[in-house]
Amino acid sequence: MPKKYPVLTLSEILEIVKNLGLVLNNTVGSHGQWVGTVNGKTVRVTVDNAINEFGIFLIKSMISQANVSRKQFYSLSKSACKKINLKHKKSL
Repeated sequence: MPKKYPVLTLSEILEIVKNLGLVLNNTVGSHGQWVGTVNGKTVRVTVDNAINEFGIFLIKSMISQANVSRKQFYSLSKSACKKINLKHKKSL
């Protein structure tokens, strides 16, 4: 049985935020601020570009910031959706 929140790589996270329709707005140090409208709400998702693998705490934080469910979040990356047995979606 797969983990509920398997670790994600930086490339998977970037694929997800791009498929959410977010664009890079600002960078402070290694943290990129991705902004856009998701589910009718303006969101800002912070991604640390210095981390190679994101654990449960950061993934939950990004899911909350993005205003989406865990399944929606993971389904936006081809390799991430396989980790929790979902079908890949190119966008919401």
